[in-house]
Amino acid sequence: MADLKFLYVNANHSERAQVELLLLAEERGADIVCITEPYARNKKLRVDGWNVLISGRAAVLLRKSIDGLELPSTVPDTVLVALPDLTICVCYASPNARLADTLEPLLPELRAVRGRLLVVGDFNCRTSIIPGVQTDRRGSLFEDFSRLLD
Repeated sequence: MADLKFLYVNANHSERAQVELLLLAEERGADIVCITEPYARNKKLRVDGWNVLISGRAAVLLRKSIDGLELPSTVPDTVLVALPDLTICVCYASPNARLADTLEPLLPELRAVRGRLLVVGDFNCRTSIIPGVQTDRRGSLFEDFSRLLD
């Protein structure tokens, strides 16, 4: 499990961006692809060779050879997947909604996870966790959230 290769992208509902992401996944030998705002027809996403877990504007693609168990989440646009030694959370938070409405119910779900946790997604905020970026109001909320997960 230590040698897993991950890719993440916000596809912005673009079929072309998603196709390019999947080509890159093949080229780089990615095992897990995390997507926010995927291009999905009728809220479904089918990709040959991958197990697809999707909830609204969040998706996780696992190679067929990887066993993952989707965990329940009460948070819209969120996918939680348990692997043998890692849990993955992919989340999308709309810029048109209060970020706290996503983070507050997500926090207890993630705190309940035992073992390693990887959180990826588009929280529509700016945070100085990324070098060279100045934190905005939503970013402050996200930084507080991430500290609470430590």
